Amino acid sequence: MSGPPVALARELSKSFGRTRALDGCTLEIPAEGIVGLLGQNGAGKTTLMRVLAGLVRPDAGSATVCGHRPGTTAAARRIGVTIEGPAFYPWLNARRNLLAAHRSWGRDLDRGAIESALRRTGIEEIAGRRAGTYSQGQRQRLALAVAIAHEPDLLILDEPGNGLDPDGIADLRALLLAERERGATVLISSHLLAELEGFCDTVVMMHRGRVLGSRPVRQPDHERSFVVELASADVGAAAAAFERSGHRVSGGGGTRLHVEIDSGQAVVRVLSTAGIAPESVAPRRESLEAFYFASLKEAGE
Repeated sequence: MSGPPVALARELSKSFGRTRALDGCTLEIPAEGIVGLLGQNGAGKTTLMRVLAGLVRPDAGSATVCGHRPGTTAAARRIGVTIEGPAFYPWLNARRNLLAAHRSWGRDLDRGAIESALRRTGIEEIAGRRAGTYSQGQRQRLALAVAIAHEPDLLILDEPGNGLDPDGIADLRALLLAERERGATVLISSHLLAELEGFCDTVVMMHRGRVLGSRPVRQPDHERSFVVELASADVGAAAAAFERSGHRVSGGGGTRLHVEIDSGQAVVRVLSTAGIAPESVAPRRESLEAFYFASLKEAGE
């Protein structure tokens, strides 16, 4: 990902009555990638998305999307949004709902854009039916069709997997990856960590209206921590060899060791000196679940 940020939030604050939804939230979203928002219920994810989409105004702070102030016509033409569940005219079919939704945002669609969006979201065959007859999953697909029809630069998707069956989740993943390939940026929230891990490039952890931190989903191989799988009889001797050479070692469970060391080649070199052959050596990658709970622990939860 490169170039100027596609969305920027600076010290955003927003309260609803006595509830502080955003509390000095600062976030920079780089262009051309999929960014996932993590956090407990009430962390501020949806409110942040609503501010960026121009649906609510912050009490303090500033934001830009695609170089424009959220809520302006210029910004609306560059973004696609699904937030807090799809809402459609139940007596209109999918095609007419698409037109109505885009006109409400000040955008026009041609027939080709409509048919392409319906096809890519898998609802082309039911597009002539009234939206009031759709299942929750079908309504969610229609919401995605609305979001992508005008080929926006930024997609803001709040829990887009809600109501989708496993086939629908697979289709969603393929759709988002295709949008990234097209050059779009995707900001997505989900309470399903595995869902985000499947297609995000970066995840951002929110807590009590603030951003706690971020990390790439696929950690680079040059990170200085490795998982070493050994024959059970070699575990103790291998741990001692790493410690003698000045490397921190912890148990990875059973026949595994976690070693802080510069490279996989260095792992093999230490073990070879001790006359030990490892079963396997791989970079240690922190799961999203581990990142999630470590972030909460650091925040004092």
